[in-house]
Amino acid sequence: SNTKEYTINDYTRNMVSYKTYWNTGKIEVKSAYFYEKQHYFLESYTNIGTVVTKINSKNDANVLHQIAEIDQDIYKSWKFKGKVQWDYEQVKSNNYDGVKARNTLSFYGAVVGKVLKPLDLRLTLRNDLVDWKSAGWFPTATLSYSALYVKGLKVNAGYSHNYRSPSLNDLYWHPGGNPDLKPENGRTVDGNINYTRSFGLFTIEGQLGAYYSKVKDWIQWKPTAWRYWVPENVATVIAYGAEAHLKLGYTVGDWDFSLSGNYVYSHTTDEMEIQLIYIPLHHANAFAEVKWHDWNLSYTMEYTGERKTSMNPNEFYGFRLDPYMLHHLALGKRIRHFIVEFKINNVTDVDYMAILWRAMPGRSFEISLNYTL
Repeated sequence: SNTKEYTINDYTRNMVSYKTYWNTGKIEVKSAYFYEKQHYFLESYTNIGTVVTKINSKNDANVLHQIAEIDQDIYKSWKFKGKVQWDYEQVKSNNYDGVKARNTLSFYGAVVGKVLKPLDLRLTLRNDLVDWKSAGWFPTATLSYSALYVKGLKVNAGYSHNYRSPSLNDLYWHPGGNPDLKPENGRTVDGNINYTRSFGLFTIEGQLGAYYSKVKDWIQWKPTAWRYWVPENVATVIAYGAEAHLKLGYTVGDWDFSLSGNYVYSHTTDEMEIQLIYIPLHHANAFAEVKWHDWNLSYTMEYTGERKTSMNPNEFYGFRLDPYMLHHLALGKRIRHFIVEFKINNVTDVDYMAILWRAMPGRSFEISLNYTL
């Protein structure tokens, strides 16, 4: 009752693209312009009317994206994919003098093809120029093996060196932006096994994977005692985990039945072996769907495990968010070019928070109408 807080956002996003093809390749050119106007207001005061905090932040952001991509066959199964992208970002805020702007020029190249009949190789190389200064070269490599004697079985293994500059939002958003942020720099190795097979009226899809990554200067937004969040660099983050996916399908006459599930285990810690905030150790979902002619009925369950909200349990906001399970139900119908869908979200009316202090809707209803040319 002693706080007034709101956010008003207006934005427009516009894009035009052109593609041209020839026998052995294609080129696509895209041009996009994004504009966003943000107004954030926060005022809190004591019972006798003394103002404790007052923030009135206004930001105008303009972003230009210019992209050119080429796909070209080289020799037999080998292909080359190239991309050049120029981004210009500009932010004007009542919290800073002048205009904050940044140019990013990115170069990306990939070679894809078969080393042997069952073995595919993908090599990529990327370089970013941030305000015309090179961030370095960042390679990735992926091997895919299709088993010769087990139909539908495929094994993948990969390595990547990743780089991410802090966004202008990370640097200058008020309140909370941190102009001293460093870029993230990390390496990841991962692998997975995929199996897809049909048995008459039945189909099965399965995937099991694992990953390990080490990231320096991970950018982590953290809540503070002043109600707003602040981004900081975490010196070193070690993340490893496993993912599992299974989908079963059955078709008989005009009926299609499917049942699928996903599970993710994410162990993401800083150099002190403390799990990072808002990253659950366990996350899972299940999805069931029935289709008949132009009708479809679906049911979704989603489980999110317990999460920390502070790296320091002694801070007054250092609570844990309880695990929760959500249930959603949807009924849809296709009518010529239209798809009408009615959804009941959070069917069991669970009381939960995705972010501390931010209440989420209870049982809610949604109607959508899609039109396809």
